[in-house]
Amino acid sequence: MHINRTVEAVRAVLATAPAGWLPSLVGPRPSAAGESFADIGLRTKVSIEVGAPMISGMSTEIPITWRASFIGGPFLLMKGKIEVAPNEGRSTTLTVFGSYDPPSERIGAYLGESLVLQAAEANVEELAESIAGRLDAAAAAD
Repeated sequence: MHINRTVEAVRAVLATAPAGWLPSLVGPRPSAAGESFADIGLRTKVSIEVGAPMISGMSTEIPITWRASFIGGPFLLMKGKIEVAPNEGRSTTLTVFGSYDPPSERIGAYLGESLVLQAAEANVEELAESIAGRLDAAAAAD
């Protein structure tokens, strides 16, 4: 994702509490893996843990772990990082990396590996879009 703000402005926002830039993915409006995902209307609630920012050269990385919970309990655990780095001109590139622990064989066999992978990819994409939008808005306000 590209943010039309300097990396310095984006880093300043990332230095604030996650509540200032991380979308609320729990509560009344759960994160949607897709309103009509796989034509079954699958929706997920996601809880997120965020680590401390680490600056390495021109990029900043923030470790992140998120867990999608439905079907009565923890379902999908993803571990990754959020990275911001300068892009050409005065913009910033935001990347969300992640890998997931597949569900148990029983649940995975029931849902199918491709459905689980699509849900994971949809959650990462939505998370990246939400973070980019919030970082852009917060950097513009400063």
